[in-house]
Amino acid sequence: MQELFEETIHRAKVVVDSRETAIAEAGDLLLPIAKGLIGAGHIYADPGEIVNEVKPCRTGCSLRLRLTATRTGRNRDKSRDA
Repeated sequence: MQELFEETIHRAKVVVDSRETAIAEAGDLLLPIAKGLIGAGHIYADPGEIVNEVKPCRTGCSLRLRLTATRTGRNRDKSRDA
């Protein structure tokens, strides 16, 4: 299932829980990948890379997007539960 516009994904810095799961199950990534708008390399980081400062959290981007993919195939932004 796709919840975000493909242009939004194309412009976003995408952070996912698991690259492999996101590429296999996240509809918000599958459709733009299938259309050739983005590639698997468009995923910026996973949380571990940010926490361990392998990749910076912010780099001056005006658009921030959090996309999660879990092993159950559910996409959910946990910040909405707060």
